[in-house]
Amino acid sequence: METLKRIGLSAIPEVIDTFASLFEDLSIPPEAVAYALFELKKLDPDRFKSPKCPEPISSQLIPRELLLDLYDNLIFSVASYGPTSYLYAECDVERSSDDGVITESASVITKWAKGSFSEHVALLVDAHTTGTSDDILVMSFPDKQEAFRCAYFILDHKVKEEIVISLRGTYYVCDAITDLVASASDFMGGQCHKGMLRTAENIVDEIRDELRRVVAVRGADYPVTITGHSLGGSVGSILAMMLKDEFNVRCFAFACPSVFSADLVDRSKEIVTSLATSTDIVPRLSYQSFQLLAEDVTSLLDRSPTLADGGLQLRLEKMIHSHLKRKTIRMQERALGDTCECETDEESDASDGEEVEVTTRHQRSWIVRLFLALPFCGCCGRLQAKLHVEKEHVTHESLHLAPLLPAGRAIRISGLAKADAEALRRGVEAYREAGHPSPQAPGVDEPFPVREILQNPLTETMGRLAGLGKEYLFAHDVDNESFGRIIVHKACVLHHYPIVYIRAIEKCIAVQDEIGDYLAASEE
Repeated sequence: METLKRIGLSAIPEVIDTFASLFEDLSIPPEAVAYALFELKKLDPDRFKSPKCPEPISSQLIPRELLLDLYDNLIFSVASYGPTSYLYAECDVERSSDDGVITESASVITKWAKGSFSEHVALLVDAHTTGTSDDILVMSFPDKQEAFRCAYFILDHKVKEEIVISLRGTYYVCDAITDLVASASDFMGGQCHKGMLRTAENIVDEIRDELRRVVAVRGADYPVTITGHSLGGSVGSILAMMLKDEFNVRCFAFACPSVFSADLVDRSKEIVTSLATSTDIVPRLSYQSFQLLAEDVTSLLDRSPTLADGGLQLRLEKMIHSHLKRKTIRMQERALGDTCECETDEESDASDGEEVEVTTRHQRSWIVRLFLALPFCGCCGRLQAKLHVEKEHVTHESLHLAPLLPAGRAIRISGLAKADAEALRRGVEAYREAGHPSPQAPGVDEPFPVREILQNPLTETMGRLAGLGKEYLFAHDVDNESFGRIIVHKACVLHHYPIVYIRAIEKCIAVQDEIGDYLAASEE
């Protein structure tokens, strides 16, 4: 039972309540959602396309120095994923002097296979970041994983003269439970994602104690940089807000989920920078975005296709539409009168000495039914009793599902519309033909050069599927509200992977190096 509590299953009833609240007005069959999205794409195709970069102007693009800083900290974030990062990074290789064939070092592979998670992280820090594992001050990667606790390491980056705190993103099931406790809690005068806030509260004291020890020697103004991808980025944003009054802290959050209310977003802009690719779905997942999508789906089901031309395809679509609408109405009618079908075993309840609260909302959505069908318990009432959650159970009425957005200053990486890209290409070509030579590529002796990631079929395929083969990608500031709507795109999940972020930043830097002089000249 303690194991179940530790990995976070005691939070399942709260997750069920949250999803019941999200979908209580959306009692529709799954096939109706798929059909509605298919129809929406025909009616509004732009809704299903990745957002485009506005016309690039040199002064509106993210400076190269900041892109390099983002890249450097992203590598620290990726290193925190340990063994998974091995797919993203270069192996330790040796070149044969005879035939030039590259072979992997057997010693490194053996060491990797025998190492613990913490040892994997240390190896990645040495191989792929600008720091060294000898300067790691804290390595918090426990063998027994816990919900509402984020794995991390703290490194004294002597080259950059700052402390780096790298937080791992979602890795285990217990991390996913943290993500799903998505109601809002009060935080610093605003609202914050409850599961992520609880996670930050569980580790902030130990991080604060270590930082105090360092600044006692280095001085109160010694810089502290917090970095993380996905869950790590959102928890890092919260930690930065908690620590900002005592330390010289900043945060780089990559693929940051919706974590702060609008007022907290504004207050965090001075110390938090969030970077997201154009269609990454994770920063767009929130109560508000779900509600907007639900409104689009239900409004489409309320409209019936016309039979203007009498075609067979339209007649078939009308028949499918009518069937799904009737099925949806029946589900909604049942939801209004349903009671929970879970039958509480009186003997079991008496032996546990607990009273189980059962409500009708657990039956109101097909997503909630899916949660209740999970194999760890036969019914929602017994699940609550077995996990002893009556002390922390959150009622439906007490859940607060506030609109949340990614933290801090929002930067998005996106490409140009096809016509804009062609016009830009013609402009650059004419500029070069007029006698303006292409600038030299940056040298490898720079302090933080853009590093090449291992050229293997996996990373190359991911890059192509994610649209990173486009000629132009730019990083530019956007309003956080631009992440308030879900975009259904073929690459929306793939865009969340760290390798895509690595490739995207590399592409942005390469584009600016190639045509930055043209953009500056055209602005004059």
